[in-house]
Amino acid sequence: MTPAAKLPEGSRLGEVHLAVTDEARSLRFWTEVLGLVELSRADGGIRLGTPASDGRALVVLHPGASAPVVRRRTGLYHVALHVPTREELARVIARLFTVRYPNAPTDHLVSETTYLDDPDGNGIELTHETPHRGEFLPEPIGQMMARTADGELHSGREAVDLESLFAELESSADLTVPLVSDRVHHVHLHVADVERDGAFYRDIIGFPQQMFIPGFQMMDFSISAATVVHTLALNAWSGVGAPPAPEGTAGLRRFTLEVPDQGAVDDVAARLVAAGRPFERLQSGVSVRDPSSNLLHVVVA
Repeated sequence: MTPAAKLPEGSRLGEVHLAVTDEARSLRFWTEVLGLVELSRADGGIRLGTPASDGRALVVLHPGASAPVVRRRTGLYHVALHVPTREELARVIARLFTVRYPNAPTDHLVSETTYLDDPDGNGIELTHETPHRGEFLPEPIGQMMARTADGELHSGREAVDLESLFAELESSADLTVPLVSDRVHHVHLHVADVERDGAFYRDIIGFPQQMFIPGFQMMDFSISAATVVHTLALNAWSGVGAPPAPEGTAGLRRFTLEVPDQGAVDDVAARLVAAGRPFERLQSGVSVRDPSSNLLHVVVA
């Protein structure tokens, strides 16, 4: 019998590894524009974090990709970094505007956020949670919808009120200081089949499913009930049946799920064996590709 698929309390996302083409250009963007700091280098990767991440890498860059991200393929839609205060979100968006870096500030009601791509097309979201303002409808029809605490419906995809946001900043605010982000908030993937890949993450890895919107071709998951928005999301917006990215191009190398102990790793491995899914053993975890070839490492934190 397959062990029950459930991630233990304390599980969290870890570092996200991205392939990039040009080391110098990517470092300028990720440190000077986005505001991460270089922590160390190991195994050909450049580990990036923030003063708030306690020495933990959030993103690891791997230079040397043969070409930028190829569209209409499976892989990363975006990696979202948690921004703990509205003032800090205002600061980073103001910095992006100051250097004229394209980004899309978006009001999801449950969060205020902005979306952008790095120079190779790796998707990024910077998100500040605002659950006091409302919620996503638990059973949307056809598309995602949000509802305010007063019951007013919103699309959840409106523009951020920038006048209100920038009022959070003093006129003397230093826009050059490093980004304040304490964790990877979520990972959002392009997959070839939302139901198939969703079953992999739900029934084998153990992510609790949150929403599935067939007409919107999206499914998401949250590790705990306290999670705002989601921890993992899948969509088929690159096309149902989309192929993986060409070997060696920029994009997602792997993402990481950290679990509290070896027993939790062994439970995931047992479910992989029972399901007949191939995987590799790591020193303190397992490495497995989802059905759309996105690589996941499940490791002891």
